[in-house]
Amino acid sequence: MLEAFVSSRIRRALFEHILAHPAERFYLRGLAKQLGLSVSPLRRELKRLEHSGMLKGVQEGNMLFYLVDQASSDFLQLKQVGQQTEAPSEARLEAGSAPPVLIPIRRPVLRSPALIGAAGAGLALLLIMAGLLYVTVTQQRLASQASRALATRRAEVTVVVPPTPSSSGAMRGSRWQIVPGGFGGFSSGASDASY
Repeated sequence: MLEAFVSSRIRRALFEHILAHPAERFYLRGLAKQLGLSVSPLRRELKRLEHSGMLKGVQEGNMLFYLVDQASSDFLQLKQVGQQTEAPSEARLEAGSAPPVLIPIRRPVLRSPALIGAAGAGLALLLIMAGLLYVTVTQQRLASQASRALATRRAEVTVVVPPTPSSSGAMRGSRWQIVPGGFGGFSSGASDASY
C-alpha cells in the first residue's frame, strides 16, 4: 500500500499496522511477532516515531506499550497518504476492471544434458589450460635460476686430503681432517680404511 512512499520494509509494515489499528495499543515483542520482523530494527523505528510524536509510550510494570496519537500531524498526514493510495485501487475494482494478472518469470532450465556436457567440457578445458600455464611458469623459473647459477662466480673448492700416517701408531686408518682456507667442512678419508 505504501511502497511508493516508504522504501523501508520495516517502516512500511509498521505504518500499515498503525493505519489498520490506530486505536490498538501494542508492545515491542508482540508487534514484532505479529508482523514477523526482527526486534532491534523495529525498536529503532518505534523510538523514531515516539520522538516524532506519532506514538506515545506508556510504561506498565516492566513493559512499554505504544499508543497511536491520532491527533498528531504526522499521523494525520500518514492517514491521508494511506487513503490516497487505497482510493485508485478501489475505484478500479468498482469500475469492473480486473486486477492485473501476475505471470511468473520462467528461468531457463540449466539441467539439460547438453548444458551439463558443455559445462563439463568447459571445466576440463579450464583445468588443462591451468596445468599448461603452471608447467610453463615453472619451466621459466627453473631456467632463470639455472642461468643465474651458471653466471655467478664460482666459489673456491675445499680440498680434503687424508691425513698422513702417524708413526706412533695412535692414529690407525683415516680420520676427519679440516683443511685451512676452505669452508670449514669435514670429510672422511678413504672408504677402505678401518678404525
